[in-house]
This record gives sequence, C-alpha cells and structure tokens, in this order.
Amino acid sequence: MSKKNKTAYCVIRNEKLLCTKCGREQVVPFPIDIDMFSAMITQFQKSHKDCKQTYTPPIVNMELTREERERWWLQHGERGQSSKSIFAKLSVTGLKEATCNYPYDPDDFSRCYALLKIVPEFRAELHKMKEEGGVWSDYVDNWDNMTEMYENKDTGMYGFMQTILEKNKYDKQKDQTC
Repeated sequence: MSKKNKTAYCVIRNEKLLCTKCGREQVVPFPIDIDMFSAMITQFQKSHKDCKQTYTPPIVNMELTREERERWWLQHGERGQSSKSIFAKLSVTGLKEATCNYPYDPDDFSRCYALLKIVPEFRAELHKMKEEGGVWSDYVDNWDNMTEMYENKDTGMYGFMQTILEKNKYDKQKDQTC
C-alpha cells in the first residue's frame, strides 16, 4: 500500500500553481530557474496546507455561444501544446500559437478531447488539422478510434499513438513549421 502524498492538492495547471482545495492560483514566471521554481512550489504548498475544501472546478455552460465557450476555454480549460494547436487553427477568437504540435500520449490527447467537448464545433472542422502534416493527418483519420479508446480507458491507446508517431518519424514538415 502506498503512502498518500500530503501535498497532492498542489498542482501545476496551465503554467500556474493551483491549490485544488481553495482554488487559488499563483502564476509561474516562465522561464524560471529550477531552484527558484522548487522554492516557489515549497512555499505554495506551505501556504495552502491548511486550506479547506471549497474549490470546485468550473464547468462550461454549453448554452453559451461558440465564441463565449472558446473564451471560457482560454480562461478555464486545461491546456497543452496539442490542444492549443487545435484551438489556434480552428478558433474564431484566435490564439497566437504554433499549430503543428500534436498529442504524444493519452494524457496529451485528454486535453484535446476536453477541448472538443467544450467546443464541439471543432470536431466538424478537425479535418483542417491535416494541413499540419503526417501525424496530424493520421490522427484526424483515426480520431474517432482514439476517442473510443480514450473513453473506454483502452490500455492499447498509447501503443496505437506511438505506431502513428513512428510511422511519421521522418515527417519533415513538422520540423520546418515548429
């Protein structure tokens, strides 16, 4: 039996430290020296050790317009490089971000999946990501399959994604655009 981490309520989310007990955040000034970052984390953990559980993660109102949900995602959604690539390519609100970053594993995919749940209009436009080259093209062709694997917690999803990445290992277009 493993010992539970006593500071598991302190996490890094969207370039910020977040206390999942009280919901307070602290911006991390990236780039940052590792020793300074470590000290910042330690201080954040100490200052939140006695927080009461009052935080509940925000939930998007799906009755909002597409643009409003896009803005909601920018403010509250969990972001990664691949989900930001989808957003930059497909959003009406815009985001200055490289569009060539793709998910490397199911955890990366989870942020893309969540984005498409918040802005389902992106799913119908996902074919535009094929313009970004081999990996994205294969991912778009297999998106429904990967979604099913993700939803069913299929342990083969990682291997499936790695097969696609390996197939496109020498994709020069990604090297030129990122």
